[in-house]
Amino acid sequence: MEDIGGVLSTLLIDEGSWPRGSIVFLDGDLGAGKTAFARGFVRAAIGDPVLRVTSPTYLLSNTYALRRGYEIHHMDLYRLSENPEDLMPLNLDQALSNGISLIEWPIRLGRDKIPPQRLEVHITIPSEYTVEDVDTEDKLRHLTMTPYGSIWEERLQRLLASGYVDDLILEP
Repeated sequence: MEDIGGVLSTLLIDEGSWPRGSIVFLDGDLGAGKTAFARGFVRAAIGDPVLRVTSPTYLLSNTYALRRGYEIHHMDLYRLSENPEDLMPLNLDQALSNGISLIEWPIRLGRDKIPPQRLEVHITIPSEYTVEDVDTEDKLRHLTMTPYGSIWEERLQRLLASGYVDDLILEP
């Protein structure tokens, strides 16, 4: 998952196509690889392959500064309910509009906070495997990227055209 997050980050950030307010939802069961995807994304964006990128489950959000004045906000909403007051410490409006946001457990945002332009990454472990089986085998995971909005459709088309992925299926 780290490799896939890194490829997405590298291709799109290096092309300068990450306007402020870019949002990636990371969805999947516990242990599916959401934080690993985010780790690869952040490390590639910053250019530090050993940067400590941990799950923000207890902190709710970790922020990383990029060299171009951007920030990456890695949020994990697992501990939150769908009560809008739970989101207040995150200062979501500012984070979602001024940086690149990677959001684990986005269902906790509530429908009124879901932005129309976003990429949804859904990671699953097929039922015949366990989290332990796939710990070192990313090929055993299934990853679906669903673009919402024309910006994300164009970005995923560029990712496909890059040749770095050969089995990416774009869902309309």
